[in-house]
Amino acid sequence: MMYSREALGQMKVKELLPIAKELNVVGRHDMRREQLIDAIVGNQAETSTSVVKSTRQHTNDIEQDLAHGKKSEWENANVQEACNVVDVPKPKERYLDNAKPGTIIAFKVGDSKVFSGMIKEIISNGFTVETRNGVKFTVRRSKVLWVKTGDRWPRGIYQALKGEVPVGELKAAN
Repeated sequence: MMYSREALGQMKVKELLPIAKELNVVGRHDMRREQLIDAIVGNQAETSTSVVKSTRQHTNDIEQDLAHGKKSEWENANVQEACNVVDVPKPKERYLDNAKPGTIIAFKVGDSKVFSGMIKEIISNGFTVETRNGVKFTVRRSKVLWVKTGDRWPRGIYQALKGEVPVGELKAAN
């Protein structure tokens, strides 16, 4: 469902949060009302643009396949329906894909240290992150342990940040 800025402006934060969740807005619980409205409107625009682009590309692909005598995706899917395995991305990947500058992450440095910092820039295979102390790191996506979406860290991540739990004992964050 698409919401206008005016309609969103009439809603309370409690009403905006479920909409932001539906649109996978990262960091929604830390946002003020105006920030939530901006994020919702921005994500709606991104979603509708990507749907239009993917629909056009899909239509072009089907037309080319038909022109070359290839079977349609539907025919292939029905023939191999029992064999298909859906590749579902891990939840952490979804958060990393939606991360924007300003998002707080916990990440590994080497094999023994865990730091947290704010994403300053998104680069091809990771992020440029700055800690509270002003130290900058280039962090690969594989080194990110957690994307902070609420106001608290999970217990294991928090303990690792404090140095109470070795990095090797952390379960894989998904």
